[in-house]
Amino acid sequence: MVDTPAARAVDLGCAYDLVVAADGASHLRVTKGAVSLEDRGVTAYVPATHEVEIPAGQHLGTPVSVTAAPELRAAVSRFDRSARADRAALADIVRLATPYDRVTLWNVIGWTRDPDAVAALEAVAPLPDPALRARVIAGDADAMDIWLDVFVDRGDQAHDRRMKNR
Repeated sequence: MVDTPAARAVDLGCAYDLVVAADGASHLRVTKGAVSLEDRGVTAYVPATHEVEIPAGQHLGTPVSVTAAPELRAAVSRFDRSARADRAALADIVRLATPYDRVTLWNVIGWTRDPDAVAALEAVAPLPDPALRARVIAGDADAMDIWLDVFVDRGDQAHDRRMKNR
């Protein structure tokens, strides 16, 4: 674990670059494996080929693919700066997300439970069981973990976490 002024980075078996500026702003880029960023009870899952900007004094940011389009990055930045309250930015994220932006959508869903974001992610990464949809929208962490396993290979990590929580 590495503590920064913005969040705690929990190594989930990975390689990453973490830069912390003097004012506390942070930038994390994961090159292998994954990192769990944690701040005040909020967690962001950041796998390889994704990065996060955390402005000084802000809550953790939303992970984006290193290849994300500038328009999506701008929408994510607006969403993050608004403490995830900007509905127009959320709508732009949903509209602009491509199949390569599944992790961004997944993190957004975990924070907002937005049905449009759920539908957008379902279009590119269908839930393994349609009954999980209601659980995802209700904020069920196990359902979110199951869904993440559909499009991110986390090895035994997700299964181990689910078993520990029972």
